[in-house]
Amino acid sequence: MTRLLARTATYAALPLAVLAAWWYLTRGGESLYFPPPGQVFTRFRENWLFALVPEHVMPSLVRMFSGLLLSVVVGVALGVALGMSDLAHRATKPWLTLLRSTPGPVVVVTFLVLFGTGSVGKVLMIAFVSVFPVLLNTVDGVRAAEPVLLDVAASYRLSRRERVTRIVLPGALPQISVGVRTSVALAFIVMIVSEYFGGSDGVGYFTRDSASGFAIPDMWSGMLLLGLLGIAVNVLVAVAQRRALRWYAGARAAAKS
Repeated sequence: MTRLLARTATYAALPLAVLAAWWYLTRGGESLYFPPPGQVFTRFRENWLFALVPEHVMPSLVRMFSGLLLSVVVGVALGVALGMSDLAHRATKPWLTLLRSTPGPVVVVTFLVLFGTGSVGKVLMIAFVSVFPVLLNTVDGVRAAEPVLLDVAASYRLSRRERVTRIVLPGALPQISVGVRTSVALAFIVMIVSEYFGGSDGVGYFTRDSASGFAIPDMWSGMLLLGLLGIAVNVLVAVAQRRALRWYAGARAAAKS
């Protein structure tokens, strides 16, 4: 319990210090761009508890998780196929490297031109950017499968599907989860950028629209919400990862003892 409190205090120290400095520097001031925290918190309560949640928050989260889910499904399926075939892996590696290295602004502009500013284009944009960590980590995890286990599977004449579901995927799951954690961060960033540069709803759009209209407290409330959403999504993914890999942590602990 003491360690938990100490860890929480450590995590909260910097945000609290920033908040205190913000309050001190803006007290009594009339800066247009840096309003006092009280104004921002008031607008946050009026906007996000919960008047604008259906209009802006829900579309953002639906697009982000839809794109993320699509990237995980495609990345794992394609990664297993490439990881189990040396020829396919060698043939596609240069193209994957090229696509992975495409600058973000180019991706945003390309998808906005091809698919417009609707939700479909945003979901596809999120999926495209976030698929590569899952795909590449899946390939590495599959190629790192224990040869002894594969030999045992062959001796028992397991089908290809059984080898994938019983040996390859469970063995690659820790590596895949690393890719998913990275993809979550990318999906969240692309969600914001896609709404910022093209759209009519979403938290990113709300923040940009507020800045354009010089509604600065609203803009800061949108930025605060994005930060809190990022923390919440990261915590949820971390908890899900810890539960899904509980067996892996137990196996590592047993191997060390």
